[in-house]
Amino acid sequence: MAKLTKKSLETKQTLLRSAEQLFSAKWYETVSVPEISRHAGKSSGAFYNYFKNKEEIFLSLLNRFLEIFQGELEKISGGTLEERMESFIDITIGTAETYRDLVTIFREGQYRYNEMEQRLKAIYVDALTKVYGRELTENEYLYITGPVRFISIRSLYHKRPYDRNSLMELLLRGMYGGMSIDRDKVFGPVSFDDETAPENTRDILLAKAVELFGEEGFHQVNVYDITRQSRFAVGTFYRHFESKEQILEELVEMIGKKTRSVIAGSMENDLNPLEQTIRGFYAFIRMFEKHPAYYKIVREAEFVIDKTVEDYYNRFEKGYLKQQYPEKMDPVTMANALSGIGHYFGIEDIFSHNIDNIESGLLRVGSFLQSGIRE
Repeated sequence: MAKLTKKSLETKQTLLRSAEQLFSAKWYETVSVPEISRHAGKSSGAFYNYFKNKEEIFLSLLNRFLEIFQGELEKISGGTLEERMESFIDITIGTAETYRDLVTIFREGQYRYNEMEQRLKAIYVDALTKVYGRELTENEYLYITGPVRFISIRSLYHKRPYDRNSLMELLLRGMYGGMSIDRDKVFGPVSFDDETAPENTRDILLAKAVELFGEEGFHQVNVYDITRQSRFAVGTFYRHFESKEQILEELVEMIGKKTRSVIAGSMENDLNPLEQTIRGFYAFIRMFEKHPAYYKIVREAEFVIDKTVEDYYNRFEKGYLKQQYPEKMDPVTMANALSGIGHYFGIEDIFSHNIDNIESGLLRVGSFLQSGIRE
């Protein structure tokens, strides 16, 4: 009996490894139970001896990542705040590098199951309680984790460099000391230039693709769905786009261009660097509040047209690189840190609904950008 039990455990682990390899390379909908079984060298019948369905094995991998990450963050050490923060950063980024496939799967899992993001958040909160010796507020949590998480992802998938000392300086001491924020300037109306309905065929197809991809997901929608709801023949689609992947690529480029245009158009000439940063966050979040489908489209595109998505983030980085940073701080690190604050603040506001007042929250973030979080 013991021998059989060991064999059963080995079979289950083989299936989990197979699922990990496939889910990390392909979007959830495109992976099937027979494919997982074949890849593992097992029958579908063997699969169902251990898992009820595809979702159960997917959730098993998400839970495995959370267990691993929690265990790693429990290793945070240091006698000073600086030492513990350094340990937190190194473990967060290092774990992503070590468990890249599980991180990739978990990023899709966050998109599908909001409770997974909430469980991850609880793990981060516990870790930062150890770092600071107290529980952080929601805004403090976002200020610390936004840059670290975003830099980790940019380093892992896009090979963007980062300087740990610059990141620690931002988190603990800020970088806009001595600057103030005029609330009326940074929270003024945000203008959008896409209020008119599309008129030409290409734009109508793009608009319908945004709607359908946002509601149902890229892999759940086919070309016929887009053309039928646009009231065009399928052939009309192919006169404008070679494939569904091409229209997704154009959507990601369009989303980036529109968002950057809204941010740039919202800037006033008399804003100081701190006000420019907060104004940029505000415009970015308002844009995605208006178009929540944009965020979903970009996230799903990471699994389909990763190079286009990399360029999407590179262009935001390029925009932040136009700012002036303190001489001792690495500009690329700061650019991605600021992108991370806006990115995760937006997620908490739009999808998790954890931000009670966007303006008050951003003002608190502004105070952290002035002096960091030291105690």
